[in-house]
Order: sequence, then C-alpha cells, then structure tokens
Amino acid sequence: MLPYWIALVLTLTAAAASAADPCRDPQTQAEMTRCAGEDYARADRELNAVYAQVRTALPEAERERLKLAQRAWIASRDADCELEPYGARGGSMEPMLMAACKADRTAQRTKWLKSLVEEGAR
Repeated sequence: MLPYWIALVLTLTAAAASAADPCRDPQTQAEMTRCAGEDYARADRELNAVYAQVRTALPEAERERLKLAQRAWIASRDADCELEPYGARGGSMEPMLMAACKADRTAQRTKWLKSLVEEGAR
C-alpha cells in the first residue's frame, strides 16, 4: 500500500508544479505561444543587460559602431524571423514560431556580445 501513496504524492506534486508553471509542459497552442513569448522576453532582457555591459567596456570610439551594428542586427533578426514561419503564415503557430526565432537569434547575439567583452579583456 505504501508505494501507491508515494506514487499518488509524486503525481500530485508534479501536477501542482505543472499548474504553477504551464511552460513546463504547455498543452495548448495559446500556452505554447505565451511560453515562446516569455522565452523571447527573457532573452531580450539578457541581451539588453549584456549590451549595456559591452557599451561600458568598449572604448568611446567604438560605442557608435556598436550602436549602428546593433540596430542593423535587430532589423536583420526581425526580417529573418518574419520569414521563418512562412509555412504557418496566418495560422495559430505563426506567432509562436516568430517568438521562438527571436528568442533563439537573441540568445545567439547575446553570446556574441559577451565574447566581445571577453576578447577585449585578454
């Protein structure tokens, strides 16, 4: 009888955790889209924090180049991510695919920006 109770407690604990964070196991397209949007928002916050660090670390003469490069990168990322979900254009998956694309590209850019600071420190 004890294993039944243990299994029941574990199942209820997992269900409560999933209910508390629907992004652990999204079940509907709306949840998946919301979670992809949250992933993108998190990636964007990290990018902005790293960008501020890079601006501070760069010599004054390089800051304008960084700003121009970042603006060009944003335009490129957004254009790429507009194209990425072409197979789902107009469907319920389109916003999720766009947010996932932006989250992925933004994380890649953050990694690259971090490398600028790391390379400059050497």
